[in-house]
Amino acid sequence: MVLRSHRNVDQKSFTGWMDRVFDHSLTDLRPMRLLLCLLTCAASLIATAGRNDIKADLNTVPPWMVKPLTGYVHTKPFKPKGTPLPNNRFIGQWTVAMSDGGRMDYWGDAHRFVIRSFEANGTLENVILVDLSSNTRLKINLWKEVPDAKVEDLWLPHASYGSERWSDTLVATGNTAVLMKHACAEHMGTNRNQDTTWYWRTDAYPDLFADLHVWGKLLRHLGATTYLSTLASSTSGNSLKAEWPARSAGQPREAVQFTSVQPGAFPMPALNVRFDHLVEGRLEPLNNAHMGPLPAWIRSAITDLPPNADAVMRTPPPMQRNMADNVFIGTFNAETRERRTPPTT
Repeated sequence: MVLRSHRNVDQKSFTGWMDRVFDHSLTDLRPMRLLLCLLTCAASLIATAGRNDIKADLNTVPPWMVKPLTGYVHTKPFKPKGTPLPNNRFIGQWTVAMSDGGRMDYWGDAHRFVIRSFEANGTLENVILVDLSSNTRLKINLWKEVPDAKVEDLWLPHASYGSERWSDTLVATGNTAVLMKHACAEHMGTNRNQDTTWYWRTDAYPDLFADLHVWGKLLRHLGATTYLSTLASSTSGNSLKAEWPARSAGQPREAVQFTSVQPGAFPMPALNVRFDHLVEGRLEPLNNAHMGPLPAWIRSAITDLPPNADAVMRTPPPMQRNMADNVFIGTFNAETRERRTPPTT
């Protein structure tokens, strides 16, 4: 639309003309606004559907995790199902400080531990509870708009948990530093991207570091606990402190350092949070929640859990496709240059 200027224009008629133009424009925009409204509603429904998490069966979660968070008391004895991990060698508590002022507080006994992550202002950000005897991990996310507590497998036998290699090579600098009354040798590590990390290695607290080597890599990508692998790794050894500048892969500058280690038995820290349910995140229950009715011989090869009622209800009845039975009964082997399949019945 082009507006031409006229010297002799009646102000009243011009104002009326402009009103008609804008009324017409808004009328033309109504379909667009309706479409935008529908798209917004659809996005809201999708987001809401995505939050319909599966509730965990509290009887399958260790009681020491369930009662403080939900108040629920088990109605039947708890039977660990997962493959247990080795018991902790270090019994006690420790603190690791971050360069941004945050910290991680650890408490643990022989088969349990709790790691609480705090922001610089002292606000509790998240909590990780681990039960080694039942291979169970529970993470409480308090930073979310709606906090939740999710039960997960600590370790899956077929998953890859390669140690995170912060450095490929390590060289002693000849410098030493006294940290927590222990003399630590400074080492400089580099990786293939020419990123540099400094470590202050120690021989102190061998039991503590032995535990970190077992389960530290299983807590990666869970927030601040990702950095625990810098303090105990196969390449850098055991360190009371690690520090690095911004890395080429995008990680920011950071430093982590033990500031307190207290061996001995201590009461488990109070969590002071409550939930009406725990979110299910373990592989077997999640798979079962999406499996409809299956022949017994197939289900027995996948899980010993009973069929999920909701999944069965949502599954349509089987369809008869009139497929012929197998003519060949037996086993066979098949080979290619790259691959060999096992015998199949």
